[in-house]
Amino acid sequence: MKQGFYLYCIVSACPPVGGPGLAQSAGELKFIPAGDIQALVEAVPLEEFWGENLKKNLADINWVERKVLRHNQVIGGAAQSWTAIPMKFGTVFESEASLQKVLREKRAGFKKLLSALDGKEEWGIKLFCDINKLKAELVRTNEHIKD
Repeated sequence: MKQGFYLYCIVSACPPVGGPGLAQSAGELKFIPAGDIQALVEAVPLEEFWGENLKKNLADINWVERKVLRHNQVIGGAAQSWTAIPMKFGTVFESEASLQKVLREKRAGFKKLLSALDGKEEWGIKLFCDINKLKAELVRTNEHIKD
């Protein structure tokens, strides 16, 4: 079974896996360096994430739940310890070389984003409101918003 690399996030330093935020989720996590940026990855069977198998797996709510929870757990853990750029769920590379190539090609953009994210936190907010009243108020109070 061929292994690929599930990409969770990009960080600018290569700390040891198992920092405060990753202690419980370290498992098979590892950093793949490309110069002064690193990818936090986990080896996964490629067959789970390609073609018809992926379609079948995405239709299996239990598979999706396990993978999404793992994805969020790892990214959340990394963000507790380092500035991290989270990747979209299901980002898998066929080889370490293909991942390093992307890291090298996109390095400047990743570095700029890491700098912009440094010291920031991601928050989720759930808002309960009358959407029509909210839209009307936003249009009324913000000159950059139009109907």
